[in-house]
Amino acid sequence: MTLDINQASTGMSNGESRHRWNWREILAIIFLTIIIVLLGSFVLYKLYELVAGPANSDYYFLINSALPAALEAAAILISVYLIGIRRNGLTWQAVGLTPVSRNWQIIAVLLGLLILPSVGLIAMMIQLVLGLPLGNPQLEFLLTDNISIPGVLIMLVFGGVIVPIAEEIFFRGLLYSWLRQNLKIWPAILISSALFGVLHGEISIAGATFLMGIILAWIYEKSTSLWPAISIHIINNSIKLLVLYLMIAFGGDIPTLP
Repeated sequence: MTLDINQASTGMSNGESRHRWNWREILAIIFLTIIIVLLGSFVLYKLYELVAGPANSDYYFLINSALPAALEAAAILISVYLIGIRRNGLTWQAVGLTPVSRNWQIIAVLLGLLILPSVGLIAMMIQLVLGLPLGNPQLEFLLTDNISIPGVLIMLVFGGVIVPIAEEIFFRGLLYSWLRQNLKIWPAILISSALFGVLHGEISIAGATFLMGIILAWIYEKSTSLWPAISIHIINNSIKLLVLYLMIAFGGDIPTLP
């Protein structure tokens, strides 16, 4: 099977039959996501207080790292479903979860493996240029005390797979699609990617994530499906997490670079 370049170059025009999102829906989804995250964070805080003490130390990593990742994914997916999907009588294809050719799947895997070291290199270059300490600011979140096997498994499932799916549904399937309805391709790509980067916090991570967002939005535009972008995002997150926890399990030095 060969990739039909002429068809692919039409980009999001192939998605005209999808739901046309409006700013009220986008804001409502963002608002509900924030409410769910705040309520969930309160529950996690109370849960942490409940298990505080040496006897329950194995639960700390689960509560401080693994469950927050699960909460982020759940908040996005629930909000998109209730406000975007169910309310409008749509299916998940409306947010870009449409079938994609095998060629695009192969391209996604190759790009994912290529982007993996590039993201860390870009973050390191930003730190060098700005004179920031070299290191991965996300390690504080990923490597809390008393890492447990259940916590690591939950982190790999949610942080490595479910969070990328949820983030792609929102940032590309909803936000980018809405911007693309009103703007030309590159303004829509740059704005959605900038927001994607900013919400990842620290400036070096934000910069690297911004560039990754550009690639993800471009892939979505050209393939007219979220699956290639999701595959790239999953490869990036899963391999990083897996390597990190395997190094800890086998007593290796913890990597400090992004």
